[in-house]
Amino acid sequence: MAIAWVSQFNNFAFRLPNDENEGAYREVIKQQGNLDKTYKETFPFNVFGEPDDFKGYSQLYINQTRREFFDTIDRVIKETGISVSRIKKLQGLRNKPGIKKDSWQVLYKLVFPVYKKLREMGYTNADLRI
Repeated sequence: MAIAWVSQFNNFAFRLPNDENEGAYREVIKQQGNLDKTYKETFPFNVFGEPDDFKGYSQLYINQTRREFFDTIDRVIKETGISVSRIKKLQGLRNKPGIKKDSWQVLYKLVFPVYKKLREMGYTNADLRI
């Protein structure tokens, strides 16, 4: 049975490295040519086509390039001593029938120290999971 707190991480896993590519969000941003642009430059408007107020996002996040953001995540993973190969292995299990829910729980328990450290650095929940 899934633990309720797992849902609090939402899309955080897609910011982490995996074997299929550099990480789902990383790969998309790279393909779009936005790796060296800030969040503010990449998404200046909200869904209504109005200038976005970036409510819920930290100044740190919206003013960093996407490359700097992903480098920060990678650095924190290294500093916490969590195995990137273990993260990648669990990322690969996410889509396997019968193990999907369990692999998410194990993955988020493993990377919780990364998430916590990023929050302590000033990133908001929105920065890390939306």
